[in-house]
Amino acid sequence: MSAEIQPEPLGQNKPLRLTVLGAAPAEQRRDAPIGRWIKWGEIGQGKGKPEGSDQRIKEDVNDVALSSALTSLGPPNVLVGHRIIRPGDENALLPGERVTFRPSAPEIYRQSGAARIAARRLLGVSGFSDVVLPRSLSGSPVWPAGVVGSLAHDDSVAVAAIASSREFSALGIDVEPADPLPPELITLVATPTERRCYPAAIIESRILFVIKEAIYKAVSSLGGPFLDFQDVEVDLHTNRGRTRNGETVAISFTNFPRIVAIAFDLARSIPSERYGETGAAWPTRPAFARQSLDFQTITEQWS
Repeated sequence: MSAEIQPEPLGQNKPLRLTVLGAAPAEQRRDAPIGRWIKWGEIGQGKGKPEGSDQRIKEDVNDVALSSALTSLGPPNVLVGHRIIRPGDENALLPGERVTFRPSAPEIYRQSGAARIAARRLLGVSGFSDVVLPRSLSGSPVWPAGVVGSLAHDDSVAVAAIASSREFSALGIDVEPADPLPPELITLVATPTERRCYPAAIIESRILFVIKEAIYKAVSSLGGPFLDFQDVEVDLHTNRGRTRNGETVAISFTNFPRIVAIAFDLARSIPSERYGETGAAWPTRPAFARQSLDFQTITEQWS
């Protein structure tokens, strides 16, 4: 389904700037510009290193960097976590979860198990233990009463986000590698307005793809209609996403070392400028600090 969107013009009379959350320290970014990874060939080149050590070093550094980025992603009363997917994670699927999956390849069970490991860690912090997270008929996880949440994974990393349903009525998350978007998908993902407003560094990345996937998950949990990419307009100036049926959600994302985005409904949450400091009995993270980079900087770092 597709419908023409008539959004308000993006960024009129405003400086064009991109907010990047959770960027790595400057000394690390020298070898890891935003959207890229460090030069792995320069790591662990000594003789006699264990087989596979380069890959494990890469995973460990990636794990630390992503943990840092997710710490500052979104409102402090939305809990976000991740897990590097590893062999054996398929065994994390509880019996009540596995029966809700159609017969799938082992990697599907492994990815879904890793996502639930991340989710159960967050739920444990929030006072829930041994929670079963079966799939609903729509494919989204079924959360315990009082919780809104979302899961996602790519081939290597699983992510989870949860929040109190007293504060948020919808929450969505998505993750992708910080790789270019396949060229044939650019016009499918980015609307004409987005292609006019944003430079090639944004349009050719997976940023809009990930943000829109997170928005779709958030909106679909509210019973909204099926949406395709052209039915969602993303405004990076205001950190908002708007759907063709008028639903508006807030967005927050990081693009280092992976692109991770969350979308959340503000209808029942606190004022957007405060991002959730209500004092409610729900675990919180430190309020995030933003680093703004203009699009010219992003273009140079991605070129």
